[in-house]
Amino acid sequence: MRKYLPDDEIDQLCDEFEAALTNQENPSIELYLERIDQERQSILLYWILTVYLPFLRPDDCRIDETVNTLKSKYRHLRSVVSDAAEACGLKPNELPSIPGYRVDSLVSQGGQGAVYQAIQHRTGQKVAIKLVSMNQLDKVSQDHQHRLLARLEKEIRTTASLNHPNIVKIFDAGECEAGFYFVMQWISGGSLADHLPVSQTEATKIIRGIAGALAAAHEYGVLHLDVKPANILIDGVSKEPLLADFGLARLAQDASIDNPIAGTLGYMSPEQAMGARLDSRTDIYGLGATFYELLTSKKPYKHVSLPYTENQREQWIPTPPREIRRDTNTTLNHICMKCLAFDPNDRFSTCSELAAKLDQFSLTEDGRRVARISARTLWVSPLFLLLNLLVVIQIQLGWASQAVLEPLIWFTMFSMYLFVFFVLGSVSQFDKHSPEHLAIESLWAVWIAKFLAALTIAGSLRLVSPAKDAILMCYPMFSALTGFVLATMAPRYWRSMYAFAVIAWGSSLFLMWTIMQGHITAPGIYGGIATILTVIWGIKLQKLAGEQQSPATPENGSKTTEVVTTIS
Repeated sequence: MRKYLPDDEIDQLCDEFEAALTNQENPSIELYLERIDQERQSILLYWILTVYLPFLRPDDCRIDETVNTLKSKYRHLRSVVSDAAEACGLKPNELPSIPGYRVDSLVSQGGQGAVYQAIQHRTGQKVAIKLVSMNQLDKVSQDHQHRLLARLEKEIRTTASLNHPNIVKIFDAGECEAGFYFVMQWISGGSLADHLPVSQTEATKIIRGIAGALAAAHEYGVLHLDVKPANILIDGVSKEPLLADFGLARLAQDASIDNPIAGTLGYMSPEQAMGARLDSRTDIYGLGATFYELLTSKKPYKHVSLPYTENQREQWIPTPPREIRRDTNTTLNHICMKCLAFDPNDRFSTCSELAAKLDQFSLTEDGRRVARISARTLWVSPLFLLLNLLVVIQIQLGWASQAVLEPLIWFTMFSMYLFVFFVLGSVSQFDKHSPEHLAIESLWAVWIAKFLAALTIAGSLRLVSPAKDAILMCYPMFSALTGFVLATMAPRYWRSMYAFAVIAWGSSLFLMWTIMQGHITAPGIYGGIATILTVIWGIKLQKLAGEQQSPATPENGSKTTEVVTTIS
């Protein structure tokens, strides 16, 4: 390479070094570099390494260790070490060597460092290791670098002591030849940036979880300073959001000489861009910027540059999310814009206040959804009675004995399930991980099973008895099946369902008795019982909806609500 053209003195020193290697004298590279002026040390190091590295077998693990050690020892000449290794045809493994861990693969690379997947030797546990970029550390003197790393270790120890379900756990930290590292919990689901876009309900849940995590950190005096989707991990199993990378933005801030600005442009607050004093409201701004992106798929501001100037003030005021997406909830629009206020005094004062506001919104929205389901339930319930009375009229008109009209009776009788599924169709209104969604999904499964069982019973009865008797005998079966449905769901939702299950079973016996007495009142009786039970469930849902829409209090603000919609 032209930039490494040697002179006679360098050639002579390289010959001496090679002779010492051949004689197994273990020559010191550093002593050879001291024998030449500093300007030509890079050239001498390059040629010495082209002699030294081939002495290592290509499959020897010492190649990786030696190259990484040389890069760490001669930090200002790291590119020379890489060039020499490449010139020798060697391809050293770029994975760092960290004591106590086997580094398996590179997960992500950023401006402040890299994240690796690793296995802890002693426990075999899979972990993630964040290695801080040497480029950041090299910007400061050795003395200041040690103070900087000591303070970062202290901050990481504080973060590791935080016991919050939405903060990534930190297990270990320290220095190695490749730089400063810390070991944290391995999260399989990737970052929030990999899951975009998300629904408004999911966005609210994510921001609520991270607000709680930041509130816990702020209580210990720890600022994050780089809240963004890439630093929010999503658990692959529970789907819970977890905040990662505490302290790295502050590390970058302290390691920078000319531009003491921490954070990521697009998510940093105006005071960060100004290099001003930072507090917990700075993290609220970063969380608001993340919320903005979740709601609109856009960053809150653009066309700004650093350092901040007063001429850019207008560009730091974002367009409200509702003006970008008209379906954005007005309350969420207000919460997001309050987080993104230019003046920190106009934002939420703490993350706990923000979390409380999101809790109140979620309860209110859940109440509205439950209210819609309860209204639909109450509206549908009288139709059960009308449908079953219509079956009575059709039988009295003699339709059961006419091959053309008989199917209409069966259609009328089974059409009640259309109304059941109409109510259960509200499942799409809930977040798929919410208790409400799980409740409705459970009801879907139970009622579809009941529908298939009813079809089987009706078909069997039709094959062994006349149409009229088969139709009438279905109603006791429907009532008994309803009892089983209610008893199945009672332990999971409302214990009072046991009482209604008993009523359904008792009514099945009563319906059977009326049919045996030659009466055709079974459809009407069944419709009346079903209507009463459904109205009761609807009223109970309305009461629950009213409780959810009321302002959150310490007593009910943290209560997990389970919702069920039942139609007998």
